[in-house]
Amino acid sequence: MPKTGTALLTLLLTVACSTTTAVPASSAVATATIKAITPTADTQVASTAVIEADIEYTIENFDPRSEYYLAPLFASNKGPGITFNEFERITDGWKLSQPSGTVHVRYPIAREWRSPSLVKPVVVNFKIMVRTGPHATKVIGETEPVQYRPLA
Repeated sequence: MPKTGTALLTLLLTVACSTTTAVPASSAVATATIKAITPTADTQVASTAVIEADIEYTIENFDPRSEYYLAPLFASNKGPGITFNEFERITDGWKLSQPSGTVHVRYPIAREWRSPSLVKPVVVNFKIMVRTGPHATKVIGETEPVQYRPLA
């Protein structure tokens, strides 16, 4: 092989083998606390209810290269520990760009209310997630659940 061809092949192999490495799996762990919420826990709600909450959070091992989100999740009748919301994508949630802070959430529950998966009494909590792939997240922290009675 001519000298130019060998140099080009060596360069191509070097570039191909030195691609950027994947971001390591997140070791982040979060805590979250509901500082204020309306309607208050154990009150009656209807499909028109709008939850407003101040969520205080801290993310340990915060990595600014990662994407963190806060989202309300509702208990599902599909089984214990199964939750859902009606977001189209995780980016519909509140993006957390700092290792700690307080987020004000205003969330109408009408779409979840219409879902046949919604457990009643309604149980909601707020989860902090880190994006682990194009369509994947990992829960790294959550608030205590809040329960609401459906309006009869």
